[in-house]
Amino acid sequence: MQALDDCIKEIRNDSNISTWNEAQAKEWIIRPILDLLSWERREIIPEYGVETQSVDYALQINGENEVFIEAKRPRENLENHQKQILDYSFKEGVELAILTNGITWWFYLPLQKGPWNDRKFYTIDISEHEIEDIVDKFGLLLSRQNIASGEAVQHAESILQSHQIEKIVREDLPKAWNKVITNPDPLLVELLAKTVEKECSFKLESDEILRFIRSHHERWLLSSKLEQKDSKKHSLSYNDNQNGDNESKILRVLQSKICCDDCLSDHLAFNHRQQANGLALKLMKKGIIVREEDKCPICHKNKLLNRIADEHAAGSSP
Repeated sequence: MQALDDCIKEIRNDSNISTWNEAQAKEWIIRPILDLLSWERREIIPEYGVETQSVDYALQINGENEVFIEAKRPRENLENHQKQILDYSFKEGVELAILTNGITWWFYLPLQKGPWNDRKFYTIDISEHEIEDIVDKFGLLLSRQNIASGEAVQHAESILQSHQIEKIVREDLPKAWNKVITNPDPLLVELLAKTVEKECSFKLESDEILRFIRSHHERWLLSSKLEQKDSKKHSLSYNDNQNGDNESKILRVLQSKICCDDCLSDHLAFNHRQQANGLALKLMKKGIIVREEDKCPICHKNKLLNRIADEHAAGSSP
């Protein structure tokens, strides 16, 4: 979608966006993006009535509401408006909803269960994300073709499910583990007894296994989410050192080459590209590196490239 690619670049390069009002964001950002995603003008219904109020846009196919979009002025804090768009969507039975200030786009599945925040499954940030990723996700989640075929909602549900699984692993699995260790089930005790017997041909009594578990109980317990937050608040030295090490690694790479986040991530063997992106943004805010859009000399794609700022070109560390 070269046209959408160019549109995103134009939006990013406009230094006056932060001064725009809601009407300007609608006319100069949201409508052009919808046009390039193949929505016809007659399918984009402005100020669609929902009871005594209205949603900024209803995207319709064959007269049926498919997507609701609530727009705000650029740089508006979207946190204060989530309930509004989700209320509209829930009342009308709309499966996909978007809250946007033109720069940040929050995608929701309003008919899913759980708190409002748990129904948000994806964020597009035009000012920070890679243009290639932005174009790809707009096409995947908001193109008329994917909305009409149902693929957009299927992709959305898949993304939301992966978030829910991550949350369970992060929050609920440690709780379950702690319960198992604190009050060992007889099945666990029996499993350990059989395993020990296979190893050394001697079967331990249940009491001996329970005594062993209790003696190591404290070291096997996993911290709760609240305890982790408290630990981070009072002792950040490990993470600070780790981030510092990774920032230094990025700077060492950039001393000899200019490259995009993807190539930087591949070179340093990071698990996720977002890790390189986050560290690069921190270094940019410190004034140590510069991020400019151009063709990456390694992957030969047009992306945001990272290079050492001129005043730090001789070699520096954060």
